Amino acid sequence: MEFVSSTLIGAILACDALIYLNEGASSRSFWVAFERDYALRVGKPVYFYTPSGDICTQHTEPPLDLAIFPSFSHRQRDDVWPILEFMRKQRYFDPWLDSEIRPGEMWQIALVKGMDDIFARGGYVVSFLGNFNSEYMLEETKRGLEQQRVIVAGLGVQPPDFIRVYHDLFIQLVDNGRVNNNRIDDLIVRLYWLMFRIQYPQYLQE
Repeated sequence: MEFVSSTLIGAILACDALIYLNEGASSRSFWVAFERDYALRVGKPVYFYTPSGDICTQHTEPPLDLAIFPSFSHRQRDDVWPILEFMRKQRYFDPWLDSEIRPGEMWQIALVKGMDDIFARGGYVVSFLGNFNSEYMLEETKRGLEQQRVIVAGLGVQPPDFIRVYHDLFIQLVDNGRVNNNRIDDLIVRLYWLMFRIQYPQYLQE
């Protein structure tokens, strides 16, 4: 199944510049955040238009720092790893991985430090919940929830009770037993907007 975002990327690459609205629904759009950031990454001029003032201004900030802390069971690595590789290589995310733990370093302390670094950079915990969720993984998800910095990606299972009430934080990636690329797009563009909201609130207009 083709990624919907790939069509948008082709359109962005074919244009000389990108202009986005920074009022109303556009200022809260996941897809606008994605389009704006991708245009910046490929060197396109980006402008934002304010309808209430009839003003067009160049967006001069750099692309987003797409830092994420992926939380998942190593028993589901084969399911999660292709998704992370796509996010890293094709959509510019910077995942913190346990391979960054130095020899001799206490892994529990290293995980907390890694998560704190992600939060400091305006990033998010991405919790991939499947059939083999460890106690540590659920604790990482809860810590992300406490910081209001977590998105839960379902691998064919329903969210636990503590996350179920937060409907906007859960995205089911699996459809009819297979990972749905459109749902991966949903996860990616929602993260783009959430990080934009945190890192560049000055561009959000009501």
